[in-house]
Amino acid sequence: SEKAREELKEKLSNEKGVAHELRANLSARERSAKEAVADLEASLEKQEQEASETKSSLEGRLGKEENRAKGLEDNLWEEGKAAAATQDKLEGELHDEGKAAAAEKAKLKSRLAAEGK
Repeated sequence: SEKAREELKEKLSNEKGVAHELRANLSARERSAKEAVADLEASLEKQEQEASETKSSLEGRLGKEENRAKGLEDNLWEEGKAAAATQDKLEGELHDEGKAAAAEKAKLKSRLAAEGK
């Protein structure tokens, strides 16, 4: 009976040691998991900040490009108006020259007719 009691004491002592070791391992794993979560949260926060900065940068560039495109569109509109005005002016001049040429032709025909008689 004394021997059985000693064996039980030894077994209990061994189990207490195992339990202590398991608790220590569990604590270490908990600390490691908490550190990993903290690292992931910090990494995520950094990525979110970088994404926000990239978005802001791209939005700024887009705004500049939209303004540039609007400026080009406005210039094209003005150039189109100027080209139309130039075309109208040239067509007017051509019409006037055509009328003057027709008048000159009529005058020459009239003179030739008068000389031919």
